Amino acid sequence: MVLLNNDTEADKDYLKEIAAVFEADKEHRIFAVSPKMIQLYHKDLLDDAGDGYNLLGWAFQRGVGQSVDKPKFNRNTKVFSACAGAAAYRRAIFDEIAFPGEKDSFFDPMHFAYLEDLDVSYRARIHGYDIVYAPLSMVYHVGSGTSGSKYNSFKVRLAARNNVYLNYKNMPLLMLIINLPGILLGVIVKILFFTKIGFGRDYISGYAEALKTLKDCRKHKTAFKLSRIGTYIAIEFMLIRDTFSYIQDFALRQAAKLRKS
Repeated sequence: MVLLNNDTEADKDYLKEIAAVFEADKEHRIFAVSPKMIQLYHKDLLDDAGDGYNLLGWAFQRGVGQSVDKPKFNRNTKVFSACAGAAAYRRAIFDEIAFPGEKDSFFDPMHFAYLEDLDVSYRARIHGYDIVYAPLSMVYHVGSGTSGSKYNSFKVRLAARNNVYLNYKNMPLLMLIINLPGILLGVIVKILFFTKIGFGRDYISGYAEALKTLKDCRKHKTAFKLSRIGTYIAIEFMLIRDTFSYIQDFALRQAAKLRKS
């Protein structure tokens, strides 16, 4: 199953390279493949090299704004999530991780938009599957082609709401308690950031909506199983790894801005 946003242009070998990754996976442990997404109007720069998720509760585009030729982003890598703007998924695994009693349930309809791809990747990870970034598969991406801008009221509100859903549904209680300090710090930083750029009320509104409707997504909460304890530990290490990855990417973007100023 392949998804492509309406603001993308796929390279001629996009599907061929994705298929090669799936075909090489003889044990069928790969749930999704995320291609190298390149900025359509700046084809020397990355848009997304697979999505990460960190201890602050922030999803982020790996490598955004960095050179497409950087070696780090030119090898197959296991990532936390595939960006659904141009991802391919193994259909049979969707059936396995479907919500109980809901036939053909792929992405959680309560999300509607934003973080629904990270949510389904998280769910697949809990079931022991991998998500792989494949740089030989390339897609050119405008970014925010549907919502119209990087930040707007609709996007900020839904992303804030869905972030709460994401953690509630996929983290067992102990994991939530362990990660709560980082998540709360992330919320505070985002409130300050969005208030500064004029969307503070939208962010708080989305968060408040999530808390009011949390009971409605309880049926989509991934049940904790003691047999998956090793998987949860592996996910926690990925959150730690992605925190350092985010800090590194952020520092590189700030340095690039300083060089231009």
